[in-house]
Amino acid sequence: MPAPNQPTGRPPQAAAQGQAAGGHALPPVKYFNEHGKLRPELLDSEAQEVGEALAKAGLESAQLRRFYGDVLSLRRRFEIRAAGAPFAERDSIFEDILPEFRMLRAKAFYANKRSDKILPAVMKEFIQRHVQAVKTWQDFQAFCRHFEAVVAFHYAFSKK
Repeated sequence: MPAPNQPTGRPPQAAAQGQAAGGHALPPVKYFNEHGKLRPELLDSEAQEVGEALAKAGLESAQLRRFYGDVLSLRRRFEIRAAGAPFAERDSIFEDILPEFRMLRAKAFYANKRSDKILPAVMKEFIQRHVQAVKTWQDFQAFCRHFEAVVAFHYAFSKK
């Protein structure tokens, strides 16, 4: 397996779907390095790979904004409540928004089931993979940054 910052050689769509080129599951999402710092490639090469795959799959910016808007709304709620609270209470505050965050997975499955043109499978799998990976408020914050970079790359690669 290549080092985390090395290219994997798998197709971008497979990376976004959480599968290797041969259909094997990719390792779980890893937001932080061994020192507990946000992995830079999460906001760079990995986000570019996913953003490009979403654009190639024909994901409309309106659908991307819909999911990104939901994530930003949850992030704002967390940050507002966490701003005045002791650091030790952030876990509890995050637990309050976690069910709504997990609901994103159901929304993605529903939209994809209605039409693959509305929500391509690559986006459904992106949401599923990250909803399953986020366990702590730190993971959530890292995912928010990653999603922000994915959105930026999607706009760079989309034809509209």
